[in-house]
Amino acid sequence: MYAVLLALIAPALAGPPKPPRASVEVIVEDVSPAGDEHVVFLTNAERTRVVPVQVGESEAIAVAFRLAERTPDRPLTHDLLETLATHLDARVEQVHIHSLEDGVFKARITFRARRRLVHLDARASDAIVLALGQKLPIYMAQEVYDASGVEVADLLRALERANAEAELL
Repeated sequence: MYAVLLALIAPALAGPPKPPRASVEVIVEDVSPAGDEHVVFLTNAERTRVVPVQVGESEAIAVAFRLAERTPDRPLTHDLLETLATHLDARVEQVHIHSLEDGVFKARITFRARRRLVHLDARASDAIVLALGQKLPIYMAQEVYDASGVEVADLLRALERANAEAELL
């Protein structure tokens, strides 16, 4: 009998899943238009490195709303997904950006549905929006972070050079 009881309550006692191995926690610093696209800027806790992630316009709008802690007049797609999950007695547990293939970031969203974890393949932009909405950490594979990130100091030097060149014109 105790084994059955433990099996029923163990998932609730387990807490959130552990961070994925060989990953770094990233923070959404900002979202900005970049030509026809939009870019979400992810940084490490020390803000020494930035990872630009291209996203579509609707995802950029959703990120902007969530960063500003504002609610749109009508639910966006991500709001609808969260509402559906709530009604199905599920919740987002973890977001992990696990790979970068042909310039596309790939993510996994982990839901807790009743007493089990469900892992869904997702676009990084969707995973980011859901993590922001649930105030969850966003994890990125260390290998992806190292390959796609830019040191902030290098970025500042490049901007200074570009400004200096512009002044010469």
